[in-house]
Amino acid sequence: MSESENLNITRISFETIKRYWVENKHFNDPKKNIIKNVRYLGPYVNTEENPRGICYGLYTGPELIGVTMLYTWNKNWVRYRTLNILPRWRGRDLGWLLLLNSYSEDWHGRDIFGWTRNSHRQWSEKKGFEILKSEGEVNSHHAMLLKFSKIDSILNHPNFLKIPVRGKVILNLGDIQWNA
Repeated sequence: MSESENLNITRISFETIKRYWVENKHFNDPKKNIIKNVRYLGPYVNTEENPRGICYGLYTGPELIGVTMLYTWNKNWVRYRTLNILPRWRGRDLGWLLLLNSYSEDWHGRDIFGWTRNSHRQWSEKKGFEILKSEGEVNSHHAMLLKFSKIDSILNHPNFLKIPVRGKVILNLGDIQWNA
């Protein structure tokens, strides 16, 4: 069995993704107050009154090796919040596969909006994200957008690796404290 045949994506709880972020020092700040939904990212404001969000975990067998979270940002965009793969699994494009397979299962038809560290800008551009330059960068992050037409062409490519998505954990983010 090849390595990719052992991969699966599961919808996970916010507590699971939060624990993963803390254990793997994703935010580089042990005292960070991690909330479910961030309303403001630099000049960008989430306009959804009751955003829908789903957390996803990438597993190989029982081991959680990566996470992402997607939620509605506005009527045209879904935001991806973090894309983190354990260091020993990096360099295999597993984060990209996690993001696109999660998106295709639950969010098809929207553009993907990201607020990404500048250190990941080269990766973002290589994957086809457009850097939203109108507002520039804020706090070493930049805004980017991957258009639905680009996503659709990737998902429909015959060499795209489809990974099954399991589980039914969907978050209602509307009652969550906004981070203003």
